[in-house]
Amino acid sequence: VSLFCSCSHSPITTELKRAEQLMTEAPDSAEKILSAIPRRNLKSRAQEARFALLYSQAMDKCYIDTDNDSLISVAVKYYSKQGSDHEKAMAYYYESVVYRNAKNTDAQVESLVKAQKYAENTEDPFLKGLIYSKLGQLYYAQFQFSESAELFLPRGQG
Repeated sequence: VSLFCSCSHSPITTELKRAEQLMTEAPDSAEKILSAIPRRNLKSRAQEARFALLYSQAMDKCYIDTDNDSLISVAVKYYSKQGSDHEKAMAYYYESVVYRNAKNTDAQVESLVKAQKYAENTEDPFLKGLIYSKLGQLYYAQFQFSESAELFLPRGQG
């Protein structure tokens, strides 16, 4: 499922699209593309949000841990009010990653629950799996075994 909105064909939009296309197979290349984009060149809130989401994703995939939510909050703020359910789920998922790095378990769970709500309306089994797995692990670690079982066991077996 593509995260990209082809609203215009500016050089920045082209670079964001290129980074998105490389994200799964070559996240290090996507991260290099994104880090080369001067943030002052982002011309709209939509571009800023797309950049923030993609860069947060690239950093996570390249094992660059950040516990500062200033970047992902740009995406969360934008996508919480507009965008697809997939974009909303992705923004909240990567917000949860930042909170995990900051060791803020309560905020991490809150973001994952929001991500799960939106992911339910998508056709992205990989994203759903990431969210359910992280939530299940957190619930289990907090001795919330019934909540954990609901996420790990097939429906009807928990």
